[in-house]
Amino acid sequence: MEWIDKGIILSVGSFREIDLWVRILTEKHGFVSVFAFGGSRSKRRFCGALDRFNEVVVRVEKVKNGKFLNLQEAILVSAPKNIRKDVNKIGSLINCIKFLDIISFSFEKTLKIYLLFKELLKYFEEYDCENKFIPILFRLRVLSDNGYAPEFLFCIKCKIKVETFGFFCVQEGGLVCNGCRSLVGSFIKVREESLSLLRSVQKNYPKDWKFSSNSIIYQRQKFECLQIINAFTEYHVGISWGKGLFTKV
Repeated sequence: MEWIDKGIILSVGSFREIDLWVRILTEKHGFVSVFAFGGSRSKRRFCGALDRFNEVVVRVEKVKNGKFLNLQEAILVSAPKNIRKDVNKIGSLINCIKFLDIISFSFEKTLKIYLLFKELLKYFEEYDCENKFIPILFRLRVLSDNGYAPEFLFCIKCKIKVETFGFFCVQEGGLVCNGCRSLVGSFIKVREESLSLLRSVQKNYPKDWKFSSNSIIYQRQKFECLQIINAFTEYHVGISWGKGLFTKV
């Protein structure tokens, strides 16, 4: 049985002398690991397509009762150039991949995850950015697309729209207004610019995320968003980040 799909190469490794294993995030089939026999030498079937972060069209065959997948052909669609020159961008993308590895998302969300990661690659390719902040925001978008969307627009108690600043209650997964903050326990104060960024992350792709051009406000955005996203992810999803690793708690 064969299928054809579009995908992004996440990692490539060698086994035996000329064979490769390839991990791909595909548009319709989610994450797949495939064997590319002769992949390190074949120019006809793979033609320079099997490099990390390339977008490709793949033809895959199921073998041995569907237990293994063989990559029959890969056609290059696009390949990043600037990303490959920047180790910090590569590191940030690997961080995003590790988060996708540890979180469970439904098969129905595969297309959303694929399009989000594709746009993230495009963003890193076209823009210079503070790479370490982007993966944190990426986590929020992945969680929001997968049914774990914090409320950043309305007060979860009185339902009014929070215009300027609010207080994020981690346990309840949403904002409360100034008048309702006594109704919740601990909270994280979040200002207008940070709220604008958090809302834009949930709705838009990275190129339209609303970072402040003011360096002081930007640092505040970074601090408040990091606190909220990390605390929310650990409390509601049971995943924490530390010492270069994601762990389940």
